[in-house]
Amino acid sequence: MTKVSVSGRIGLFIFLTLTLITLASATRQAAASTIAITSPANGSTVSGVVPVIAGVGSGVWWAKLYVDGNGFAVSPPYTFSWHSAGVADGTHTLEVAAFARGGTTPIATSTIEVVVANHTTSSGAVHFSTLVAHSALPSESQCAALIASTPETIPSNAPYNSASAIPPASQLVQVHTAPVYDSTIVPASDFTLVDGHYSGSTDMIIRWAACKWGVDEDIARAQAWTESGWRQTDLGDWRTSLQYCERGIWDGWNGSGCYQSYGIFQVKLDSFNAYPEAINSTAFNADFRMAYQRACMNGDISYLANDTPTSGYPVYKQGSAQQMLWGCIGDWYSGNWYDSGALSYISQVEQYYSSKPWLEQ
Repeated sequence: MTKVSVSGRIGLFIFLTLTLITLASATRQAAASTIAITSPANGSTVSGVVPVIAGVGSGVWWAKLYVDGNGFAVSPPYTFSWHSAGVADGTHTLEVAAFARGGTTPIATSTIEVVVANHTTSSGAVHFSTLVAHSALPSESQCAALIASTPETIPSNAPYNSASAIPPASQLVQVHTAPVYDSTIVPASDFTLVDGHYSGSTDMIIRWAACKWGVDEDIARAQAWTESGWRQTDLGDWRTSLQYCERGIWDGWNGSGCYQSYGIFQVKLDSFNAYPEAINSTAFNADFRMAYQRACMNGDISYLANDTPTSGYPVYKQGSAQQMLWGCIGDWYSGNWYDSGALSYISQVEQYYSSKPWLEQ
């Protein structure tokens, strides 16, 4: 029988010890770099806004959600808000990749499949609903793909709804760099995606803008009805003071006064640097309005924080999602947070939201 020397036994012990330490270290490292999608469940059916939640190990510093291989959002925290109406109904792949601190190569991934089912009406149409503050939003092309063609009900809008009315890039510069004359009102970054790059019937345009900015499509319809009866040619807010009629590149003064507000959502040219696109394009008018609504719901309209609301209503950014939604609707009219003018306007939009007069056209 072969005898093992003392030095050999010591060497074998050291080797086994180092092996166990290495295996334990590898086990700890693997555990630290794990990630797993905990919600929704693999194979589940989802609709609307879907929280995608991942559990991660201690070595994970940041993560990224992919939808069908397309990068969607990054975090921490490891919860993503995915608007599933941005993809077609059917099976889709969700993947969350984990990264170490400063890393750009995933250290772990977790993948599931879900079935998207957003068809909520008898005709199979998607209904676009309001997304909470800071939600990830679908792209304008994703929204366009979800909107079925419908006939025009406002013939006078046709020239303003067409592809030829889409504003050229040269007209969008002032909106993207200085969307308001008082730069303290809202960051220019909130308007970088406003381009009016869509054509279709008036209803299709309203739905496209509502989808793009995460606003309930019927609320958008109701506000457009309140503002103009859906007419892009509508004019409002007659002013006789020159100071309100010559602002920036816009000169609306006709010798005795000017109209300040134009279009389907009555964008004010003396307040927003949106001439001439807000006049010439229904899609731009709607796009700009819904972008402002999203900026407001995200808490970016800084001056509203100084307002004292009517008793019973929250201060700006302190209300529920619904209070933020409707407060921002009222701000578009009165420029204030839940004052008497805003409340009166909100009431009118709510009435149209309930009665839906556009269905009678």
